[in-house]
Amino acid sequence: MEVAAPLLQLTWDRALSIVDPEIRLSLKAEDMTFLLNQAKGSASRPFTMHLSADGFVDLAGKRAGAERFHLIVTQIMEAAGAFHAVTGDKPEVEAHRSRPADYLNEVWPLLAEAFGVKPSSCTFGGAAHVTGNLSGILEGEAWQWACDLEARLKGNEVSFTTPGTRGRGMLTANLQVKGLFPAVETALTFAAEKAELSWKGMGVKSAKAAFSSSGKGSDFHMQHLSFQIPQAEFTLGGRRIRVADINAEAQTGTIRFDPTRLSFPRIGIHTSLMKNLRLSLDAHDGQASFGLEGEKVRAFHLAQVLDLIPPDGSWRASIPSW
Repeated sequence: MEVAAPLLQLTWDRALSIVDPEIRLSLKAEDMTFLLNQAKGSASRPFTMHLSADGFVDLAGKRAGAERFHLIVTQIMEAAGAFHAVTGDKPEVEAHRSRPADYLNEVWPLLAEAFGVKPSSCTFGGAAHVTGNLSGILEGEAWQWACDLEARLKGNEVSFTTPGTRGRGMLTANLQVKGLFPAVETALTFAAEKAELSWKGMGVKSAKAAFSSSGKGSDFHMQHLSFQIPQAEFTLGGRRIRVADINAEAQTGTIRFDPTRLSFPRIGIHTSLMKNLRLSLDAHDGQASFGLEGEKVRAFHLAQVLDLIPPDGSWRASIPSW
């Protein structure tokens, strides 16, 4: 990483005292630029940073902190809050963030590289708002981290592209994470609007979706899942089929990541072609099983639409002579 600081100002309130070895100080840095080393030895574009902070250094208590800081990385993030640290046998750090703004369209390429994802396959617009507390203590040779954080998105535009699949929509979400890593308690809600999806000849437009879940560690319990799709299109037997008013809803389910398992015992599905369908899904160990049942599902009407039987419902049969 390369850093340049044309203006760096540090002031403190008084000379160091042996009786009371605590120094109050202020730090101000403007128009600092830095470059990040990226993959294959290339450097990122220059980032400009502004920082101001008021804090203290307590030499006797082995403490230091900033009661107030304001950090701006142009077009990347803005944050304000406080920071405290303790040195010694058990070092500790604690940070509080109160004024958040992370600009996702600029931050995502940096995060994508860290996670090994192709940045162009997924794009985010707008800002993410992250507030809360993060603290850590060094136990032996490992840091133990605890948090109480909240992240929010509001009407952010999201799009993604994979081989054979394209999608986009507006996303509103709230994520709360609390506790000691890795067994943190998590609560997530999100809603998608104006969603579009194209996958293997199937097309969906102007869809809505909502989801809520909570859990601890790698186990999550879903409280609500719903989809509303005004119209979907797909190809069957060389014909283009249109299905209107698709609604799906589930009130319970389980999602696990270690090992990976999905379980949705009951998903209610209603469309203009079929009614009162109930779908169940269980997937684990690379295998998936489905169940489908219903009452008064209008299967006869569906067969007519798909030309499986004549439109007038008439049947003709011929018996060969012997």
